Amino acid sequence: TVPVLYGIQQQQQQQQFAPGQPGHAPHEQSQRPQGLYLLHVRLPPGYTPNTTVGKPKQVHSAFYSQGSLLMVSTPQPDQDLLWSLSSEPFPSRQNLVESSTVMTMDGQVWAIAEVKPKDKITVETPLRAAQVPRKVALLTNQGVHIVSLLKSVDILQQLLLACHGPHNEAVKAYFQVQSEPQACATSLLLACIETLKGTELGDWAAQAFILYGGEPFFEAYMGGHSAAARPLSFNSPSGGFVESQPGGPRMYMSTPFTASRPGPSIQQNLMQQSQFPQSPGPSGSLNHSFNNN
Repeated sequence: TVPVLYGIQQQQQQQQFAPGQPGHAPHEQSQRPQGLYLLHVRLPPGYTPNTTVGKPKQVHSAFYSQGSLLMVSTPQPDQDLLWSLSSEPFPSRQNLVESSTVMTMDGQVWAIAEVKPKDKITVETPLRAAQVPRKVALLTNQGVHIVSLLKSVDILQQLLLACHGPHNEAVKAYFQVQSEPQACATSLLLACIETLKGTELGDWAAQAFILYGGEPFFEAYMGGHSAAARPLSFNSPSGGFVESQPGGPRMYMSTPFTASRPGPSIQQNLMQQSQFPQSPGPSGSLNHSFNNN
């Protein structure tokens, strides 16, 4: 993997540099670097040359990690703005897709750094990476802001809580924005979290998987008998039943949801330290709390 250096200008333009020239063969890239080469220039979100409103000004601090970029600008004295650009909620998209959020700070930001986890885990598994959001601390002249970089599962959780269940266009749009395998895996992960079992949120995640997770289909058989993948109706809400033949291709299906007794109310702490968008939608990418002196 070629290391990339990110440079942020005061007007929020992003510049990406690498120690090797673009387009060179891998064996040539392994030689000793001779300098930095500009790979890409990215304009801020919503940028148009004739627009003067909403543009970031005087960016003085920035933080980048694993697809998430935080930038602090000073549009007016004594108050900073936090800009967040993140591709973490869209890990399965082939093209670069980012969510953007702007947050008003209550003072001037002096420093920004990632909060290291207390547990000493040497192996970072995909499951742990999907369950545990990373946190960033911003030191201001008024105190400390702790910002959580939300992942796909956190966005689905906030959508279900904001919409009071899966029967909402915002939740349906989440499954359309994400790829179908990613959205299904996210809803199943949320439904199987131990602390959410038997709660309304766990049931809502399971219902979302059934409602928007797609139809079962036959996968192309790898043993020599090729069969085109075709959708099936296997005991689905639309009716019908199809039985797979012994020794045939594998069939992927989702278990129909059975209405059960309503689970207990979700604990109030799930609602704390959460920031919901003005209108439910998958655009939010930040969750913050304040611990001021």
